Amino acid sequence: MTRTLVRRGRITKSNRVPEREVVLPHLKPSLGLDLEVLFVGFNAGEKSAIQQHRYAHHTNQFWKLFNESRVLDKVSVSLGDSSDERLAELLEDGCQPIHDYELLNYGVGFTSLVTRSTKTTLHLSMTEKLISVPRLLEEIRESNVANIVIVGKGIWDIIVTHFTRKLTIKFKLTSAHFTWGEIPQGHEDENYSSILAFIYDSLPERSRVHVLPDTSGLVRHMKYEEKLVLWKDLVDRL
Repeated sequence: MTRTLVRRGRITKSNRVPEREVVLPHLKPSLGLDLEVLFVGFNAGEKSAIQQHRYAHHTNQFWKLFNESRVLDKVSVSLGDSSDERLAELLEDGCQPIHDYELLNYGVGFTSLVTRSTKTTLHLSMTEKLISVPRLLEEIRESNVANIVIVGKGIWDIIVTHFTRKLTIKFKLTSAHFTWGEIPQGHEDENYSSILAFIYDSLPERSRVHVLPDTSGLVRHMKYEEKLVLWKDLVDRL
């Protein structure tokens, strides 16, 4: 006879029914030719999928960091059109999730590592993440991106793992190899240097890769002020 473990009227974790995953609508990427900046997230969460705009959850810090670091100011300088009234409004009032596709007019695009929307990234398998890398690279090449901004170290881990397996190199990315910000094309570690060279060979010649911390409200390992310093450094490098 099967025993049911019950304690104080509550079913224990061992008998808990797994949460059923909700099927969410797909959030299409915002891509164009000769992008100045392409932000790459993990995948669309529940709020973003429902609202059909990126980084839409009220706890997500993306748009606050985007505005306070003045990304659009820096990118718009290259446009050289001071008569654009809409751009002036966005710079004055700040950008919100509803402006994500509109920013394509100013050389700023958005995409995700994985196209499938989920409530959290815990619903994504390692296989699903890894098989998504070639599609992401193709989007980057077709858009001829100047600056690839990966929002979350976990995404960079997946990209490195993909190329590690492709090159059949025994390598694991650690804190000794990684620093926030622009990713150089070489490294003192021979294996990592080979992987980096192969990654950059898969990108447009003008592309540079930057990795910034995850902006999700669920990720609290870094203070907002620390993230802002990294965003401002990004803007200085654009």
